[in-house]
Amino acid sequence: MYRQVFIDPEQRSLKKLLWRSNPADPLKTYLLNTVTCGTASAPFLTIQCIQQLTEECKPKHPDISEIIQADFYVDDLLSGSDTVEGAAYICNKTKKVLKSGGFNLRKWRSNEPTVLRNITESDRLDKFRHFSDSKDSKTLGLIWSSKHDVLRFNITDENSKSITKRTLLSCIARIFDPLGLFSPCVIIAKIVELHGFSDSSEKAYGGCFYVRIIDSNGEVHTKIRSRHVMQELQSKTQWTTHQSPLDEDTMVLVKDDQLPPLKWSIGRVVQTFPEKDGIARVASIKTSKGIIRRAFSIICPLPRDPTDVERHGFQGGGHV
Repeated sequence: MYRQVFIDPEQRSLKKLLWRSNPADPLKTYLLNTVTCGTASAPFLTIQCIQQLTEECKPKHPDISEIIQADFYVDDLLSGSDTVEGAAYICNKTKKVLKSGGFNLRKWRSNEPTVLRNITESDRLDKFRHFSDSKDSKTLGLIWSSKHDVLRFNITDENSKSITKRTLLSCIARIFDPLGLFSPCVIIAKIVELHGFSDSSEKAYGGCFYVRIIDSNGEVHTKIRSRHVMQELQSKTQWTTHQSPLDEDTMVLVKDDQLPPLKWSIGRVVQTFPEKDGIARVASIKTSKGIIRRAFSIICPLPRDPTDVERHGFQGGGHV
């Protein structure tokens, strides 16, 4: 299709090709006169030519113009009609209109042989006598049996020893179904009930997940998968260890993720609030805007002298 579109002679100097048939021959320079497949502009230029052709034929054939605009997918035409006569009209007129612009439609196929009676055999995908169950063609990636006018899906059986959700999803992913016609069947394989619950405390937390599947005989199968994450594996040390305390009257900087560091509030600790375990994690701070209560994790003590840096540090990993 691309080779049917000529490039403006003034632009051909931008697409040069060096070639020689024999390494001993001198290099020759060629100009590419037509749109070249593989270049970034090729699809746009070609489709734009087809769109221009539809505008030019609209006054005489408005119906064909609309079909070319709506039923073309790059270089494939997929259209039809409610009657055999209407389908034959679309076939003949569309071919004639596009041929006037240098685009000769080929590889015609129909579920009704009489629709293609005016199409030469060289422009058909197969001769009529070859229309059989074994002669299928691909329509936009789908397998189309024109004799019975049905779409088929090719599914490969891997004969896997163990059927798992991974193997099922891998098989489903290979099914090309852009229209979702096969969804009522595919969705059954995708539905696997996954149940889970968890619980936690200050010392540890754990969870349990199990899969529940009902087979074709109506029997229920479950498989439990659980993992307990103990404190030693993933501990929250900031909640269980004693941090350097924030003394009352300590000058601090309050971190605020919504503001740049230069606009963070500076204040003085007026009170801390120890919890049942004796560890204080929240403090009240007096700032220029009033008293606020913040967690230690976003409070950065300001050192009064060099020794305070070692004594306090920055609580909760805050940085200024």
